Amino acid sequence: MSEPPLPPRRGPAETGWWRRNLVALIALLPVAGLALWSVTDGYRSQRAQTPHQQLRAAPGEQLRLPSATLRLVAVRPMPSDRAGGAGAGAPGKNGAAVQVSVPGAQVWQLELESTASGPTCGVTLADASGQRFGANPDELDGFGTVGCAAAVDPELADPAPAASPGSGTATSSDAAAGGNPVQQASFLLPAGVRPAEVVIDYPSNAPYVGVLSIAQPAG
Repeated sequence: MSEPPLPPRRGPAETGWWRRNLVALIALLPVAGLALWSVTDGYRSQRAQTPHQQLRAAPGEQLRLPSATLRLVAVRPMPSDRAGGAGAGAPGKNGAAVQVSVPGAQVWQLELESTASGPTCGVTLADASGQRFGANPDELDGFGTVGCAAAVDPELADPAPAASPGSGTATSSDAAAGGNPVQQASFLLPAGVRPAEVVIDYPSNAPYVGVLSIAQPAG
């Protein structure tokens, strides 16, 4: 019995499309990746360049944002537990005292009067140069939700001598008298740096960014 004939050899023109173009496809991968990166980077740049309208409030004034109306009650440094360390005994979650020590840093406590039923997020303290510091950073684990100011029991808020609104030493009871809940957050700033503004930048308020000015000490 004769053997079956062998299949004819395929010439260059009959080679599969993928095999013939494999080298070209491999060469195109970096180009495709660069194009995708350019589109993504362009999108991010466009978002970064999107204009934002600032809504500002002087010390003691109310700041009206789409999500809530806010008033600065207090921004004050917390006492240090050791030389060069951050503040100690600041009220954390459920009013429990939180002991921290971060050399070369200072804990600042913020209190806001807010008409919102939930926390105020996207809260930062800005110094005179515009550098921002986020609320409840990881170094202050246990102080509250990162980036947000949340309501606290006025009886658990740290007492301080009464002063003019927005001066940095007003008491929680001043805000309670307004009939709205007091929200609190803690911040970690370099030693010797004073906050100049409270900045609220959160998507629910877009395109607005809220700024509450902090009264500075004379001299």
